[in-house]
Amino acid sequence: MTKQYLAYAAGFFDGEGYVGASMSGKYLRIEVSVSQKDAAVLLWYKKTFGGGVYGSMSRHGTVYQWKTHGEAAIMFLSTMMPYLIVKRDEAQGAIDIWNGRHDQERTRERVRIYKEVRNARKIRLQSTEE
Repeated sequence: MTKQYLAYAAGFFDGEGYVGASMSGKYLRIEVSVSQKDAAVLLWYKKTFGGGVYGSMSRHGTVYQWKTHGEAAIMFLSTMMPYLIVKRDEAQGAIDIWNGRHDQERTRERVRIYKEVRNARKIRLQSTEE
């Protein structure tokens, strides 16, 4: 894949994407997703990076979402890292958590901190928009 396509994919992900980390019992889940009203770009994501595209109804019509998780999500984030701007810290945090996942207590604490930082960033961005 060319650098231009990677830069496009990263820019789209920066604007419309989501990076999540969670623990359920002893299981770590890293997930990435992108939501959009037009499925075309998301189908390209599926073809290029794997994962799946799902549709759901909202009050604004059908909304599509591309999702992948686990090792595939980490591979996606690692590929995007050189081009990410907005989600660079979230992506690096998810990669770091995944790489340290064999120490469950430390992983659980890192996921908690990751969520706090992500939520604080959202609050800070919302306050600058007002």
